[in-house]
Amino acid sequence: MQILVAVGIAKCPIANKIYGVRVEERKSKKWYATWAFPIRPELAKREGYTEQQFPPDLLYDAEYPGCPYCKKHEDLATLTKQAVQKQVKKALPKICVTTPNFDNIGLILNVMKIKYDAFYSKQYDCDVLFLNCGTSDAVNPTQLETFVKNGGCLYASDLVEGIVGQAFPGIFNFAGRIGDVMQMPVDVVDGELKEIAGDKLNITFDLGSWVVINSVKGDVLLRSSSSNATKYAGKPVMVKVKYGKGLIFYTSFHNHAQASEKEKALLQLLLLKQFGSSSNSSIKDASSDLNVDLDEIKSKFKFNF
Repeated sequence: MQILVAVGIAKCPIANKIYGVRVEERKSKKWYATWAFPIRPELAKREGYTEQQFPPDLLYDAEYPGCPYCKKHEDLATLTKQAVQKQVKKALPKICVTTPNFDNIGLILNVMKIKYDAFYSKQYDCDVLFLNCGTSDAVNPTQLETFVKNGGCLYASDLVEGIVGQAFPGIFNFAGRIGDVMQMPVDVVDGELKEIAGDKLNITFDLGSWVVINSVKGDVLLRSSSSNATKYAGKPVMVKVKYGKGLIFYTSFHNHAQASEKEKALLQLLLLKQFGSSSNSSIKDASSDLNVDLDEIKSKFKFNF
């Protein structure tokens, strides 16, 4: 009699790592777990293995070793049922993007295959709102402040500093539109971004008169290196601010036609950072939820360490 064999994927709740489980159907028509082994996410994806729910009547062979990380004999049916329920409950964020001008964040979202709607000067009924640099859309500062205070996530780029300043007075200290055309060395301050992209990057400002940030009442994600000219040295370039129940991300740089592959990958990482932060999860979890290949993004920074 032919024995049916399959491989399922579970995640260790202690190590937070996935592992493969070999199962086989025996004469009794019951499925038995026979072996468990560590597996890298990229290999699991390549082999077509996905995290799934094991049958509730799953049995365990006497030689089954348990989780390869914590060594526990987890109840795989219960463990994976919780994971599946969590995945079902997590809805994708509703995203709106303003009309592009000097920036077009929609192009980056398109590359990542993330769906979004046009803002049309009125759609605040979303989870994440992108304000493109120099957008022609009418953005009401009062409505914008209410959107974030009630839990919305805002991503604002460069020449919308006037709107941001009106909506959130006292949060940002802008030096003005005094930035020059340049390639700027920056320090990666945020630990999660640093782990993926390294601690030093170069960012191209292809147009002059970009907004320099003096300081912010929030977290600095990217900072101009001290090796830059005095008016830039140590200045925040990308920041995150908690406001009410929501978040504000503001960046002095943005997507442009001549952006390098590494700069485009950085923008993708920053978007994942935003999506993750808005749902209290990591960049890795956000990439999984949005079906974005994080390993492909990471590969752009492989010589950056």
